[in-house]
Amino acid sequence: KINLLLKFDKEKKKREKERTCSKNYKKQYTHQKKTKKNRKNNKKKNKRNCQR
Repeated sequence: KINLLLKFDKEKKKREKERTCSKNYKKQYTHQKKTKKNRKNNKKKNKRNCQR
């Protein structure tokens, strides 16, 4: 029973993180009106940060 709760909690946290990551990702992506190259680099950076 306890194990199940722990597992559930982990999943929940993971989902939360994914949600905030995608939010930040969208925000940062939409508010950026710089060059395509810059956007691409930031996209990569963001993905790396979110994977941690």
